[in-house]
Amino acid sequence: MRIEQLIYLIEIAKCGSISSAAEQLHISQPGISQAIDSLEEEMNTKLFQRSKRLGTKPTEDGKKAIKIAKEILGKFEELKEVSNAESDQLNGTLSFSVIPSVCMSVLPKTLAAYKDRFPLVKIELTVQGSLQIESDVLNGKIDIGIISNGNYEQKNWEHSEKLSFEKLHDFKTLACVGQQSPLSRNDSVSPEEILNYPIVISNSDYKMYHKITALLRKYGEPNILLTTGNTEASKRIIAEGLGIGFYTDLELKNDPYVLKGKIIPLQISGEEKRSAFGWIKLKDQYLSTTSREFIKVLKSTICVDF
Repeated sequence: MRIEQLIYLIEIAKCGSISSAAEQLHISQPGISQAIDSLEEEMNTKLFQRSKRLGTKPTEDGKKAIKIAKEILGKFEELKEVSNAESDQLNGTLSFSVIPSVCMSVLPKTLAAYKDRFPLVKIELTVQGSLQIESDVLNGKIDIGIISNGNYEQKNWEHSEKLSFEKLHDFKTLACVGQQSPLSRNDSVSPEEILNYPIVISNSDYKMYHKITALLRKYGEPNILLTTGNTEASKRIIAEGLGIGFYTDLELKNDPYVLKGKIIPLQISGEEKRSAFGWIKLKDQYLSTTSREFIKVLKSTICVDF
C-alpha cells in the first residue's frame, strides 16, 4: 500500500469518476485505475462500484477505507510539517475563500500580519458568497472558508454533518440609503417602509440575499432593482439614491462612503437578531499548519479591532 493510492482513493470518491480524478491529479486514467485495482486486491475487497449511469461510487468497505485514508494522510501531513515547525520557515499554500464583508473589514490587516510572520507561504484567495464557499470546501477546491451563517441555528445547517463551523464574531445587518433619501434623516427603517423603495442586494450565492428577501416577503414583495456580487458598484448606486442596500455593521465600520456621509446606515426595526461569521472546514480533513496559523492571526486581529 502506497500513499499515492490513498490519494487516488479519496480523489475518486470526491470526483465521482476515475477519469475526473485522473484529470484533477494530472495522471493517466489507466495509471489511477491500475493503482485502485491493486489496492482492492491487496485489501481483498471491492472499494468502488462502477456504473455508466451513476459513475464511480464507494462501496460500504470503500467508505470505511476512505475515512481511514483521510486520517492517514492527515498524519502524513503532520509528519511532513515537523521539519517546518519553526514559524519563520513555514511554507506551503494557504487556499481559502471569504465573504465580501470580511474582505472589506478584518482581512487586510490579517493578511498583512500573516505575510509578515510567514513570508514563504503562498496565498490563494477568492472572494465569494457563503453558499459558493460551502460548496468549494465540500468539493475540496479550498482548504477553509470564512462565511456568514445567516441567522440560522447551527443544528439546522444543511451541511452540519460534513462541515464544521466555528463562530468568529457577531454582526448586525443594516439598511443603507443615500444622503438625499427621505429616509436618511431617520435612525431606523421598517421592512414595510423598505418595500416602498427599490432595493440593491447581493445575488443568490450570498446568504444576505436569502435573509433580506425572506424578511421583506413577510410584508410584501420586494422591488429588486439589482442583484450583484460587486460591492463597490452597489454602493455607488445606493449613494446616488437609486435604491436601498444592505450591509453588515462589520464592513461599514470604516467604509469611505459612510465616513463621507454619502451612505447612511439605518437599523432595521423588528430585525434584532444578530448573525455571525465564522470559518468552516471538512470535519474529517486534517487542518494544515498554514491554515491553523492563519486562523490564529485572524482571531487575534478580530480581538484587537472589534
